Amino acid sequence: MIKHGFLIKLLALFLSLSCISAKGFAAGTFAEELNFIRQFDSPIVLKSQDQQSQIVLSAQHQGRVLTSTARGPKGHSNAWLDRVAIKNKQGNVGGEDRTWIAPIGSRFSLYYPPGKTITNENWRVPPALQTRDYTVISHNETSAHFQQKLNLVNHQNTHFSAQLDRKIRLLDSRQISQSLNITIPKTVDLVGYNSFNSLTNIGKDWNTETGLITIWSMAMLQGSNDSISIFPIKPEQGTVQSYLYPLNSDRLVSKEHLVFYKTDGKYRSKIGIPADISKNLMLCYTPTLNRLTVIQFTLDPAATYPNSMESADTSLFKGDVTNAYNHGNMDGSLLGQSAFFELESAAPMLALKTNESVTHTHQVMHFVGTNIQLDSISQQLIGINVSDSNAIFRK
Repeated sequence: MIKHGFLIKLLALFLSLSCISAKGFAAGTFAEELNFIRQFDSPIVLKSQDQQSQIVLSAQHQGRVLTSTARGPKGHSNAWLDRVAIKNKQGNVGGEDRTWIAPIGSRFSLYYPPGKTITNENWRVPPALQTRDYTVISHNETSAHFQQKLNLVNHQNTHFSAQLDRKIRLLDSRQISQSLNITIPKTVDLVGYNSFNSLTNIGKDWNTETGLITIWSMAMLQGSNDSISIFPIKPEQGTVQSYLYPLNSDRLVSKEHLVFYKTDGKYRSKIGIPADISKNLMLCYTPTLNRLTVIQFTLDPAATYPNSMESADTSLFKGDVTNAYNHGNMDGSLLGQSAFFELESAAPMLALKTNESVTHTHQVMHFVGTNIQLDSISQQLIGINVSDSNAIFRK
């Protein structure tokens, strides 16, 4: 006979495991995430007048946008967050908009110390990009300005002194509509913001012989089995790059002017889109959340961009303007307690002289609604019904 106390313990264990599983694919409400963040941080919350559109910013975590909601405090929290990292202020806390500095790859990488081989065990994120507090220059109900001085060293032992400014501005539906040049269905819920980033050289002139650095914007979102990222391209001008584990047609499909990439957070892989074939847009559709995410960014097709290939033999100047990274194991399973993926964009690589700057805008917009509403938006942006995109991988 099973004792009552044992049943209670068994039920408690089941519930705890269920919560872990659920958290792996979808965060809780915005209010729940915000309350947790406030235990370890003093975030800045930007909000619309009706309080339905809100975003959480953190100076403690390098001025990043930690998360957002399109449906007020009870709405879904849009970002992937690592609660352990937030609690300990150690490691990558996640968040749906952060600025790191490129390049990640080539012999000029900032993420492998001088004298060390470019291998996984030698990967290091500069403290200025992951553990250092940023200064709040100003903020109000709908905008904030963060700033930090950066001292960085690349793999060739070149030293860089720079100033990074991040200006975040909450957008309303009219501003989003104008930016995307679309008509937004009246009853769709949305949240969007503009992340304007400026990197200024405050040291010696930079040159191509010793390495350049630039802005690298990233959004970390929760992976789910039905999450698909879509990239409009110019297929006649080049091909999409593939990194890490190999990608087959069950995860990466190019069809006419669009690239479809399965971002479930269960298979470690990465794609890159060179500037000459990229458009200044990427989308992610997650049916289980009734959400369409649209990211718009500044793009110069004639410029050179940072390389994502982690190899000392890789050319510095043949890189991608857009990258997407899918976390996970090689066997298609979770790596860690939760699933996530990243959507990234970069600024050009410029040989800046002292006091010159490179700028980059990375604009994130989430739309929450019915299939008909989201299809209306995707039809205007990329010419397809986004609700049909999952069928691409079943053919």
